[in-house]
Amino acid sequence: MSDRNSLKRRIRSRMTETGESYTSVRQFFLRKAENSRMQNNETFDLQQLLERSMAARNVPGGCLIAYKDNEVIDSAVAGTVSIDSDEPITSDTLFRIGAVIGPMVATVIMQYVEAGKITLDDPILKHLPDFRTADMDCLRRVTVRHLLSHTHGLDADGYTDESGSTIQDLLDGCADLPSVFEPGKNCSRSAVGYSLLGRLIEVLEDLTFEEAMGARLFAPLEMDHRWWTSADIQGASLGHIEDSNRLSVVNERGREVFKAVGSTLMMPIEALHKFASVHVHNGLALTGERILSAAS
Repeated sequence: MSDRNSLKRRIRSRMTETGESYTSVRQFFLRKAENSRMQNNETFDLQQLLERSMAARNVPGGCLIAYKDNEVIDSAVAGTVSIDSDEPITSDTLFRIGAVIGPMVATVIMQYVEAGKITLDDPILKHLPDFRTADMDCLRRVTVRHLLSHTHGLDADGYTDESGSTIQDLLDGCADLPSVFEPGKNCSRSAVGYSLLGRLIEVLEDLTFEEAMGARLFAPLEMDHRWWTSADIQGASLGHIEDSNRLSVVNERGREVFKAVGSTLMMPIEALHKFASVHVHNGLALTGERILSAAS
């Protein structure tokens, strides 16, 4: 009981200091306790870890798998695909992976570097000469390396979902996009940077981004995946937003599909493991195929 009272006091104190809601502060302390347990190498059941993590972050459903020596040693699923659905999460549930596509794009870019098609220090305008922003002086100094490392300086908020339905549409809408710092002088995540890399992949392959990623990465790794359209969301895990401590489902049905890099890719957890294994094993796929050199 003393521990519970102590937690309540700490929650009240943080609420007073930060102005955050009770739910937000409670989740903060739950995450802090969870991180402490992990740092102290405490053992716990994977199912309990998943359920505890979901409760701490107000997540309606999730899936975890644990691998050792390329074999599943434990797995856990909990919850549903959305708060408005009774469909349970399973190990085959498709999740929108969002920014997780970044390392996948970087992997394909490094394949081109290894093949001598590009270098990391190539200016992006060497390959995409028609791309324009509001600060062309900075843009001329942006390299492939800057784009990979989010050090290019391009504003992260220069586009909206109404910009179009292809990567090129997004880039065409960047003519008024400012630079917020000199290339290489800072780091700030921006989907525009990786969309430029996605367009670079399209140009180098003479394929759509989806086709090129399939040929270069998903097919060799045998990764189950789907490029989302509004008709595909039945049975897939949906995005949620939180407002005033209440969750609501992001309304995806009928929306124009926006194809910025990573915004439409869905995968089950097993596919993510197949990709992660490449980097755990110095560029080798589970199939034994080399995807990247160990040096890359």
